[in-house]
This record gives sequence, C-alpha cells and structure tokens, in this order.
Amino acid sequence: MAAPAGIPFTNAQRQQILHCNWQDWVLATWRDDFRGGPPHYLCEECRFVHWDAGQYFDIDHVQPFVRGGANLAMNARVLCRGCNRARQQRQFVIPGSGYAYTRHNIDCNPDHRYHGAPTVTRREIAEHPEPFNPRRRRR
Repeated sequence: MAAPAGIPFTNAQRQQILHCNWQDWVLATWRDDFRGGPPHYLCEECRFVHWDAGQYFDIDHVQPFVRGGANLAMNARVLCRGCNRARQQRQFVIPGSGYAYTRHNIDCNPDHRYHGAPTVTRREIAEHPEPFNPRRRRR
C-alpha cells in the first residue's frame, strides 16, 4: 500500500520557496549570468537550472510529511521533476535521475553549459544506499 501524500504547499509558500531559491542559489552563484533576466531556479539535488518553475520543478518536503515533516518553508527544497520522481517512496534521490543528466539540452546552469553535462561518478554509485540501475524505470 502506498504511503499517503503530504499536504501540498500553498501558492504563497511555493512562491516564497521559489523566490528564496532564486536569491540564495542562482543569484548568489551566477549573478552576472542571470542579471536583468527572468528568475531562474535550481534543483538542489542535480543543479539543473531553468526559468520555467511550473513545468520543470516541484517543491519537495525534506522530511516527508508521513514521517513527521512539517509543511513549512524550512522543510522544503526545490527539486527538478526528474529528481523528485526518483525520490518518491525513497529517502534519497537516485544518482543520474535528475534533469541535469537527462535533459542537458535545456539546462541553463552556466557550469554545465561551459564544462559539459554532469556525470554519475563511481563514488556516487558506491555511496548510494540503493543499487544503481541506469535503466531503472522512472515513474
């Protein structure tokens, strides 16, 4: 039986979380690259960056609601939909499942544009608590 879903964040909470992500991650890291443009958001797991929050990002409960996590901004993080889907029913995100790995053609992260898409390292695979399977069916 699947665990019940948590209470979703309100629109105001979602906007606050996205605004903090824009300010604290993207502007703090790449101010010159994104100055004067629309807000871009960063997946806090794979570091995928894009401007379309509605299509590519979800707000994730760090501590799952069913395990006692609160529905507060400090218990939230921004994940791309690839990372969020890979984390469902798990404690950790599966290495290589995020949009930075699977949709690098639309990734706006300057580090990925200049140095290439990220790769899954042997260390990440070895340290991950679940077996790595690159052909794992994504939900």
